[in-house]
Amino acid sequence: MEIFKNDLISWTENDIEINKLKSKINELNKVKKEKESGILKYISDNNLESQTFELPNYNYKLSYKNQKSVESYTLKYLKETLSKYFKEKDIIFDVDDCINFLKNNRGKTFTPTLKIN
Repeated sequence: MEIFKNDLISWTENDIEINKLKSKINELNKVKKEKESGILKYISDNNLESQTFELPNYNYKLSYKNQKSVESYTLKYLKETLSKYFKEKDIIFDVDDCINFLKNNRGKTFTPTLKIN
């Protein structure tokens, strides 16, 4: 019983520390994003997109890039896109029924976990 009690205390202490670190990471990411926005604007305003910026003290080389991102396969996306596709192909198809079928037939797993109340 003593080991169980110690494990609970250790788990709680670790959880508290993890939450503190997550909060700190969120703060750092916010500041980083703000700085990045200003840096990208400066680079763009001064036509420096082809430059590489070396920071030898940090062993970093930074360069301006356009990163491609694509929309994720959400149910909303699937519904809208399938509706558009079948309409363009002039195919009668119940997209709502299909989406509901997909939603209701997803695999489910249950994993025991501890939650803080």
